[in-house]
Amino acid sequence: MARARSSGSNGGGDYAIAFSTTSRSSPQRFTAGTPSLSRLSEEELSPLFEAAIEATEEAIDNSILRATTVHGRDGHVVPAIPIDRVREVMKKYGR
Repeated sequence: MARARSSGSNGGGDYAIAFSTTSRSSPQRFTAGTPSLSRLSEEELSPLFEAAIEATEEAIDNSILRATTVHGRDGHVVPAIPIDRVREVMKKYGR
């Protein structure tokens, strides 16, 4: 996954799919005693999109950089990425 252009934002024409772990499907189902929920306005969605993008990037980076060398069947080996070498390259190119 990579950013090909700017981050998603309200009104930018981007599509986003969201999932929730709540068991409630509609605000009309809330009853007295249930904590109230507020909805975000369209203008407040852009920072939410940015946060989701950054969290996804962080998860991908962590999974790649924290992977270990894998020894598979028939002597196949997939080496872990050498983090020190990645740091050298990033420093060289100003990242």
